[in-house]
Amino acid sequence: MLPYFPDVAVYSSNYSLKIKLSAHLKNNRVYNLKNPKEFLDFARKNDGFIFVWELSKSTLCHLRILLAKLCEQENNIEILCLCGDEDCGEFMKKMISYANEKPLRLHFSGYNTLLSSIKLASSRLLESKLAAIAENEDRLNYITLKHDNKKLILVENLIKCVEKTGKNVIQVTLSDNEKIDSTSNLKDIASQSTPCLFQCHKSFLVNIKYIQAISPNEWNHYDITLDGELTIPLSKGFFPHFTVAKNLLKSSAIQTFR
Repeated sequence: MLPYFPDVAVYSSNYSLKIKLSAHLKNNRVYNLKNPKEFLDFARKNDGFIFVWELSKSTLCHLRILLAKLCEQENNIEILCLCGDEDCGEFMKKMISYANEKPLRLHFSGYNTLLSSIKLASSRLLESKLAAIAENEDRLNYITLKHDNKKLILVENLIKCVEKTGKNVIQVTLSDNEKIDSTSNLKDIASQSTPCLFQCHKSFLVNIKYIQAISPNEWNHYDITLDGELTIPLSKGFFPHFTVAKNLLKSSAIQTFR
């Protein structure tokens, strides 16, 4: 599963807000929307994004109309409303109450907590995305990779881990410890995988079903021990993917994690 950095769409009369967010959100694409029509067009064409609405007296009147239109669509959107005065705050209470009656996810954020609010919204979107994928976890998933100038198809459950060993080379370790070299890259494999085969490090993917133990190391990260005493790193940045995979494993019939 690929690291997930959802798009962020900003609706604000102040363009500098988009610039400031872009400076902090290095891995996210940040868009500036000029009017409600652009927002609705963006929502129709995109799914799984964060919408930051900077509330003002001139934009409050549009919010309820837009929320009503969003209810007519099937969107996976996190809406963060920025508010700086009491009038907006009281209006927001009414809007949150309204949104809770609808299939919408509407949240309030202050300027000083906006980045942490975006981080939480990203986590909620990731959980939603992974849950949708996990519904098909009982089906076999197949991974296609390049091997000896041909396409090789592997059952994901048979892949123990994948390591980037060179600029254009990866090595796939199978359940019987057979190793296959490929000219595919980690991104290719991650884009085809379920949450059980997840990225744990910039150079590794690992299958949760083969993990024997996990322990902290001296570099303030973690070491994953696979059966056969193979050890690979788990970076803190990828720890949420490990948590999701572990929870999926616990809820399945296959219990191999210790």
